[in-house]
Amino acid sequence: MLDHYLSSEHDTRTRRRNWQAVIVLFLLIPGCNRASQSQQQVEVDPSLVEFRPIATERRFPALVKAAEEQQAAELRAGKPLSREVRRTKQDSAPTGLWVDIVPRTVEWMKTLQGARIREIRPPEAAGSTESTWQVLVFLDPLNVNRADIDYAAPTYDSNDRPCVEFTMTRPGAAKLERLTAAHLPSGNDFCHLGIIVAGQLYSAPRINSIISSDGLITGDFTQDEVRDIAAIMTAVKPTGAYPTATPTSTPSSP
Repeated sequence: MLDHYLSSEHDTRTRRRNWQAVIVLFLLIPGCNRASQSQQQVEVDPSLVEFRPIATERRFPALVKAAEEQQAAELRAGKPLSREVRRTKQDSAPTGLWVDIVPRTVEWMKTLQGARIREIRPPEAAGSTESTWQVLVFLDPLNVNRADIDYAAPTYDSNDRPCVEFTMTRPGAAKLERLTAAHLPSGNDFCHLGIIVAGQLYSAPRINSIISSDGLITGDFTQDEVRDIAAIMTAVKPTGAYPTATPTSTPSSP
């Protein structure tokens, strides 16, 4: 099964330049230079792209416990399941969020040790038999999002698979560096960084080292998906839309 990585290592076919002692890589979309692409930009909600750590029991025990207790209480009361998770009732803001997983990534996400995944089955009245799978992510205070991304473009990884290349703004690079530095591997325990696009998790690359100014988002993507993900990341109008499901029925364990 394909693994997902967040990496600063790029294919030698891409164009390189040194910027403040950090290798920053650019791959321009064919037929569109960076200047002309910026002219196509539109206003896009920063929350359309988010980088969020995947919550595991080992790294986020309090959050996982709160999520399980909150879900159990909602089921007992017959209430709709909430996406937002608060560690305590006194918390004014949520510290966790259940995020929909795109179908092609579900099976891979199930293999992540300690990740909290839940299946949401549609109510019978909905007339649909397809379940939605969700994963719990940590809403870290750094809040790395679309506003922190300077540039993104479709490219290929070292195995010639479609992926997305990105560079951060200077403030965004500082935030991403702090975020990845806080979640480096500890022995055999790895943290995965959820890449959320338009409310859905597309990839959860493993954090192997500190990432700041640039990186690759790899996974089992089609060329159309990487084009649209890159378009959303750069606030260019995408070719397709990504619906956000709002299931409220009872979850089942994977």
